[in-house]
Amino acid sequence: MICGPISPTASKRFRSASAGGARTCGRHSGGPPSHRLKTSAAIRLVDYISGQLPPSIRFEPEMHMPGQKRADIAAIRNTIGLPVEIKGQWHPAMWTAPMDQFDALYTRDWHAQGRGVYVVLWFGLGVRMPAEPGGAARPTTPEALQEMLISQIPVERRAQIDVYVVDLSRPS
Repeated sequence: MICGPISPTASKRFRSASAGGARTCGRHSGGPPSHRLKTSAAIRLVDYISGQLPPSIRFEPEMHMPGQKRADIAAIRNTIGLPVEIKGQWHPAMWTAPMDQFDALYTRDWHAQGRGVYVVLWFGLGVRMPAEPGGAARPTTPEALQEMLISQIPVERRAQIDVYVVDLSRPS
């Protein structure tokens, strides 16, 4: 239910939203991306998605998970707490986090029921990205990055772990 609002079409609407959208997530100093940039973008994304969901779904930042860990966000409805992990495209663990961090640590929480959402924030080709572990060429579009990330999740887990790449690059 929360996945529809972060579709590619919604990503474009978010990026160009008259209320500020992704424009408020840009690198103001022109320096390298940072955790603060990811946090700012995540807050704006939650604000955007929240307005499109039923009131029975709420978002909880920094949801406590097993092993003294925290998911960036949880989408909560009744007893289900769907963990949402967000990484910027520059994060060193961007490629490995879906399985090594997210699936191994967060989806095993009883609230998650084995499910979760992994989101990568795409700021464009001008922003650094770690090399793909298998040596594949760097993706040149958010769609290509999403396909590559999904391909690294074991087939039997793909139905439980949704992967989205949100395009926050500046329109050309």
